[in-house]
Amino acid sequence: MQEINYLYLALSIITGITGIYLGWLARGGILELSEEKVQLIISLVITIIWASSIVASILSPTYAVAPAIHVIMGLVAAYFFKKDVLNIQLGNEK
Repeated sequence: MQEINYLYLALSIITGITGIYLGWLARGGILELSEEKVQLIISLVITIIWASSIVASILSPTYAVAPAIHVIMGLVAAYFFKKDVLNIQLGNEK
């Protein structure tokens, strides 16, 4: 049986609670952000976390992310970066 790493367990719980609290703040607690801004923030956070997992898998030979996770994250990022949320123009678009 594998031993439980209590430090990682505590950090996971604290990170989850912090995320829930920040989500509450963004949805009307104190900050009162619009739905579009919240969606933009979520999309940027998801993309940054995904990019950091890619960098970690490149730099550390012991860390590997399953290819299916990259596909799922690509779909999520593509959904959030649709035209009405964030418009990035590459080249001349008519």
